[in-house]
Amino acid sequence: MYICGEASTGREGLKEIRLLHPDIVLTNIQLSEIDGLEMIKRGRKEVDFRAIVIANYKSFDYLKSAMAIGIESQSFFVKPIRKKELEVEITRISALIVSTYKWKRKRAKDNELVEYALDYIKSNYNKQIGLSDISEVKNISTDYYRRIIKEYMGQPFISILNEYRVEIALKLKKQGYPMKTIAKNVGFENYNRLVYNIKKYVEKCDIQCEN
Repeated sequence: MYICGEASTGREGLKEIRLLHPDIVLTNIQLSEIDGLEMIKRGRKEVDFRAIVIANYKSFDYLKSAMAIGIESQSFFVKPIRKKELEVEITRISALIVSTYKWKRKRAKDNELVEYALDYIKSNYNKQIGLSDISEVKNISTDYYRRIIKEYMGQPFISILNEYRVEIALKLKKQGYPMKTIAKNVGFENYNRLVYNIKKYVEKCDIQCEN
């Protein structure tokens, strides 16, 4: 952790926030041009950061205004400040920021895995594929892949795969292709399996299909 910038007025502070994108902003409430709370409020419209505010004197209105813009009560200090208390709060916030970064990285990685699975389906729906094929490529466990797909998409991999196959099959049917040919071309092992899945997903496709 290091100090990336300083400012003597609220307006200068806002410029620094926009320029430097700090993780933590430590500010007095009483600042010239615009006060510290207004600086935080405007800054958070463009930059995601946590804030610690310091008041020159104890005021319930100050605390209420600070909490209204998302400042936690433990991040609100009144002068004189004990150095140890401020250090404890900065350490607490730093731990939260690190935890948030780790969570965001995990979410980004999981989202990438889901997108890869969907693209894989679109490219290989006409083959006999399973989630194990994709998890092997990505070098992760099939069980973990199965969990994140269910979490993000709300349904298991096989359902997403078969629903996409049905979507393609119904388009081919409208073009006049025989059902047995369609079944083979969209990855179903036989005609009966295709019909079963059409009946299962036809309402989602908004197209009626004859047996």
